[in-house]
Amino acid sequence: MDITLKKWQMLILISMILIAFSVSAILLTDIDKPDHYNLLFVLPLIFASSLLIYAKLFKSFLDNIGITMILGLMFVRLVISPFFMLLGGYNDKITLNVHFNTSISILLVAYETIAIMTALFLLVKKYPNKENKNNFSNCSFHVNRKYIGVLFILVIIQIAIFIYTPGLLEGYRSIFGIKDPTFTHLEQTYITQKYGTSFGAKLSLVTGQYLMKLLRLLLPNTIIVLINRKKRNKYRKVLSYFVLLSQLFLVDGAIARSIIYILISFLLISYIYPYKRIKKIAKILIISSISVIFYWLFRSNLVGGEINQYFSSIFNTYFSGANIVSGSFNLPKDLGIRVQYFLYDFLKAIPFGNTLFALKETDSQIYFNLMNGTTGQIPTTIGSGYYYFGFLLSPIYSIVFAIMAYKMGQKANQASNSISKLRYLFLTITFSMGIIMYNIPITLTNLFGVGLPMYIIENYAYRKHKKSRNYERIEHKKIEVIE
Repeated sequence: MDITLKKWQMLILISMILIAFSVSAILLTDIDKPDHYNLLFVLPLIFASSLLIYAKLFKSFLDNIGITMILGLMFVRLVISPFFMLLGGYNDKITLNVHFNTSISILLVAYETIAIMTALFLLVKKYPNKENKNNFSNCSFHVNRKYIGVLFILVIIQIAIFIYTPGLLEGYRSIFGIKDPTFTHLEQTYITQKYGTSFGAKLSLVTGQYLMKLLRLLLPNTIIVLINRKKRNKYRKVLSYFVLLSQLFLVDGAIARSIIYILISFLLISYIYPYKRIKKIAKILIISSISVIFYWLFRSNLVGGEINQYFSSIFNTYFSGANIVSGSFNLPKDLGIRVQYFLYDFLKAIPFGNTLFALKETDSQIYFNLMNGTTGQIPTTIGSGYYYFGFLLSPIYSIVFAIMAYKMGQKANQASNSISKLRYLFLTITFSMGIIMYNIPITLTNLFGVGLPMYIIENYAYRKHKKSRNYERIEHKKIEVIE
């Protein structure tokens, strides 16, 4: 089997393996750790071992955004997060039955890791590496009038919603309010409960929230494509960067959404200006990671307390730490309840699902926190998989998300239309994060609430132009590109 890697790929691979083995050794020799964390060293060890066995995965590193994000997020979850758990004194967010459940949850995460890495390896082995390469020669950056018309109508509807229910604007703030300790604590559900005093008002608020998630992704990126449609140079490139920063002036209850949308715009620009694209993607990912770290550092100063404990808590919460996974073992095993929340994950992810299906005012997150005596924690994908299907089939969602992330990454590279690339980039990142940072309901909500509408709009606007792609390719080749 050919696993020849480029020098920079080999360097990253070796660095990850050495760091993972080192962290595993440190955790193993820590004599002060609580007994329920005796197996924590297994997580970095299993990651390092998987990289050794499945080194071929790095042949697609940075070429395929899906596999790149999954490997990066797994490195943080399995290596960086346990290390900060040690530095932070092994503080637990979930304290119920941790002495019994933590060891099992560690083994469950290790099992999930093996399943994901194996699935990705089989995909890389099945598909030739050229399918992860970018197809620049026939990529069109044409936005037709029908697509622009749909966006215009959606913007008008959104403005009308803001006029009818101005309270919706309270859910958005600019980055300049970051000093406020409650900067990202204003959830959309609170806005709906506060101002949804009638059926019409509630319908307006919910519609506006769904529409804003869609427009915040589509509008800036469409403008970026239009800016660079006929001619590309450094001035248009700089202007495109200013456009993507508009996300920082409409931050909702999840600042992560703004960061993700900015990342998607950066990646889209890297397709428009493909010269040295791999280096650009590396810079984009590094800058994004540094930005998130600085944000957390800034927030830690506002919150106060010991910084290692803060980061230990952050990594444990945001990257599906073993402690959070253990919370799923505290959920009642009643079959009826399991079926209910399994169905709710899908039904509540559908826009207006609560009203359409007359669902109760509960979901898997509310239930998870109620059973564990916590607030604000998100049940993990692997934990929910265990709760629904048992230990053996627990990684099924994780495997599906990993496969979809890889395939969407391939499609993003091969798509011949920039609007399609935008959709595939969004889905790639959504499925990648669905394994570790998101969970099942959040992933499905993004799929049904943003990904599906993007497909419907695109299909409506471009279905009659499929036969005219040769014209678009010719138009693309005539464009002047200046780096």
